[in-house]
Amino acid sequence: MITDRTTGTEQRVSVTLAVHGEHQVGNALTAIAIALECGVTPQQAAAALSDASPVSAHRMAVTTRADGATVIDDAYNANPDSMRAALKALATVARSGPTRRRTFAVLGEMGELGDESVVEHDAIGRFAVRLDITRIIAVGATRPVRGLFQGAVMEGSWGEEASHVPDADAAIALLRDEVGPGDIVLVKASQSVGLWSVAEALLGNDNAVLETEAAR
Repeated sequence: MITDRTTGTEQRVSVTLAVHGEHQVGNALTAIAIALECGVTPQQAAAALSDASPVSAHRMAVTTRADGATVIDDAYNANPDSMRAALKALATVARSGPTRRRTFAVLGEMGELGDESVVEHDAIGRFAVRLDITRIIAVGATRPVRGLFQGAVMEGSWGEEASHVPDADAAIALLRDEVGPGDIVLVKASQSVGLWSVAEALLGNDNAVLETEAAR
């Protein structure tokens, strides 16, 4: 329920967000609150939010290939909070249909974390395991990335559930062998890593007629 400041009445409006992730709900509510303070009606705010879509490349860009595999390119940037939000979105999308889909988290380094970098990466590896992500692929030769992989292993992701590869090319080769119809792949890292090349490679196959998904 939203109170219309111009009339003082409470109104119920529906919003279907065209962006993905539970964290976007809080962003939307903040936007509505500011809009109402500026004199926008609830209906106008709801309509604007329903039409809003990502304006930057590599920010939770969700695309489905012709074979039904879905790629979530969120490789524009990364920090611990946004990494957790993206992983939660991956797990949510996997459970949204009639059957649970396999999930791949392709994760690179989060930059500028200072002395806490290894600890924060370790925590992300563990968090991904707790979300029951099917495959965790840590990409990069740096100590923090190795920490992410080790965190996943120590949390219980062993065998082929967690992998550590040195670079994007190795990740692409692994994914091309393993990703199949209906699977979901999240690609996320700090901008300096340029990990979106993995998402672009997965979406660049000759048989991949692409369709950008609407929010669910």
